[in-house]
Amino acid sequence: MKKSVKNRRLGAAIIDGMFIFFSIFIFSMFQIIMLPFFSIIEFFIITLLFIYYTIFPLFTNGSTLGKLILGIKITTIDYQKPRFYQFLLRNILFFEAILVFLLPTIFGIIFFILSFFINIIIFFMVMLGKEERGIHDYIANTLVVDRSFDITLVNQVDTLEQKQMTWAIFNDTKNDLTNQVSDDEIEILKKKD
Repeated sequence: MKKSVKNRRLGAAIIDGMFIFFSIFIFSMFQIIMLPFFSIIEFFIITLLFIYYTIFPLFTNGSTLGKLILGIKITTIDYQKPRFYQFLLRNILFFEAILVFLLPTIFGIIFFILSFFINIIIFFMVMLGKEERGIHDYIANTLVVDRSFDITLVNQVDTLEQKQMTWAIFNDTKNDLTNQVSDDEIEILKKKD
């Protein structure tokens, strides 16, 4: 069964937010000291959000720094490793930053306020929803699970369950049940014919 990760997901979002904030702060200090006449902060923020939430998870099996620290990862809804476009689609902060910075000032401000409410909705969807998925997860067909979660373990049937599933054939050499048919079962099968 898939364990709930909503609290760790919230913690990961806080860690990721702190990392992004401090990265932007350090870059801003560098820009003030070194480049006072040329502003590239918007480009830096958009690039940082793209790399951090889209590229970085490709190489860490679906985790940002916060998710790595708290032991969670992003998977597809069928528990496979997401593709590049799925990480991009769920990178809502990247798209919000593009719209805020590239739209004319008044529209940028309006969209900034709108994006605040979008993020609040995502927060409540993750924290209160049964599936613990936000809008961005539904768009990208992803979900967040424990890093140790393995779908093959969930789908494995133990020996006791195999014995009860007489209608199924298992190809496991350790639990070869096809040769363990009792004489009573053979008699019952013969009577049916």
